[in-house]
Amino acid sequence: MAQEAASEVMEKPVNYVTHLGPLLTPEMVDLYVGPGRQLFRVHKGLLCYHSAFFDKAFDGKFKEGQEGMMYLPKDDPVPFEIVVTWLYRQSIDEIPTTGDVEAYASLEQTVDLYILADKLCINTLKNMAMDRLQRGLLSGNRIIDTECTKVYKSTLADSPLRRFVARLTAWDLQGHWNTKLSEYVNEEADLDFAKDIIELLRNRSSIPDPRNPSKCEYHEHTDGETCYLEKSAT
Repeated sequence: MAQEAASEVMEKPVNYVTHLGPLLTPEMVDLYVGPGRQLFRVHKGLLCYHSAFFDKAFDGKFKEGQEGMMYLPKDDPVPFEIVVTWLYRQSIDEIPTTGDVEAYASLEQTVDLYILADKLCINTLKNMAMDRLQRGLLSGNRIIDTECTKVYKSTLADSPLRRFVARLTAWDLQGHWNTKLSEYVNEEADLDFAKDIIELLRNRSSIPDPRNPSKCEYHEHTDGETCYLEKSAT
């Protein structure tokens, strides 16, 4: 699985970038994403600075580095476009608060963005996606069981997103959204997801609302990395 391969690439400590100038080097790389091979042309310096996944791929020792191109046929161009936009803007849009089809689609998109950022080893974007997801849920939107199953099938066991959706589900099952266990744990559910929910319900009499956690509770930082929240506050 691509996620397991990406986990072998250790993300280097990255300080939050406020000026892109030094990273906008003349050299560009071409990324062909999805089965339709949608092209994204990105500044190599900017891409490799933020992503250890691409930094390793384009360091010159591999075919991608020599040719300046890479094929990612299993990835979705929709969240990938958000990744590329974030590289240049350093921000992502909020989830609508209306609770309609657009909001649910945005929640799903945010989960996909987190999973992709995790694969590409971009902690800052991953943490932003997590915070965006929590704010979207606080505004009245709900995550559905298929998204929880997707998270467990696309991330590793120690993923903060796994921990979040398990706690969110267990919190819900304690009566907050009047959801039944069978709506989450069914024949389509991931076995580890079901185990984590049951374990949480068995060991905790009252589960705190995970949508409003303490700072960085569901973030992931490397040694020496400053959280984007601290950098944006200065």
